[in-house]
Amino acid sequence: MRSLDKVAISTGLAITLAAAAIAAIPDPAPAQRMPKPVERYNRVTKGANVTEWHRRLSDADPKVRLEAVESLTGAGGQEAVKPLLDAIADKDRRIRLKAIDGLGHVGLPAATTSLVQLLFLTDVEIEMKRRVLAALGRIRDPAAAGPMADFAAQSTDTEIRCAAIHAIGEVGLPASRQRLEELAAGDQDADVRRLAADAISKINARLASLPEEQPSVIELERRLGPRQP
Repeated sequence: MRSLDKVAISTGLAITLAAAAIAAIPDPAPAQRMPKPVERYNRVTKGANVTEWHRRLSDADPKVRLEAVESLTGAGGQEAVKPLLDAIADKDRRIRLKAIDGLGHVGLPAATTSLVQLLFLTDVEIEMKRRVLAALGRIRDPAAAGPMADFAAQSTDTEIRCAAIHAIGEVGLPASRQRLEELAAGDQDADVRRLAADAISKINARLASLPEEQPSVIELERRLGPRQP
């Protein structure tokens, strides 16, 4: 009788372990399932690709246009740059600012020229220019360093000059150090001078972290060749 009880217990334990093992096996079905309801809803209401999001920038509802800018920012890539640049001309201020932030997030130099132009337009508000400087700092296109220094030199707004100097430091162009020194020397504001010094230090630190440039073949031949009498 005891032997039968032991068999029953062993059998029950085996069944329990087998059931647990089966439950632990990954379900292959999720990979074959249809998208979740939320994902399907987003595709229908917010679009599924850059072309659709670009088209939605013309929608009468600002909420739809704002969602399109967010989707373009999330997608990133070269294709998203032009639609985001188009969104900068939107009549809704929130969308304009969001588009500028989006271009900084995407981080491609294709947006540099259009963003730099905004700095020098008199009808562009200060906050928008501040966002432009932040975006240019994130993009880090060397082509923006000179224009930003020119903009800082002619701006009468201390916060904007500080933002421009910070962005120049983020770009990190070695040739900008002289311009930063000139900006600091000609400015009476302590914050501007401090930020210019910080930007120069940042550029120097970045240069120090770069590997040394390898000499060219011609330079090696010159160094290793026989000395001229």
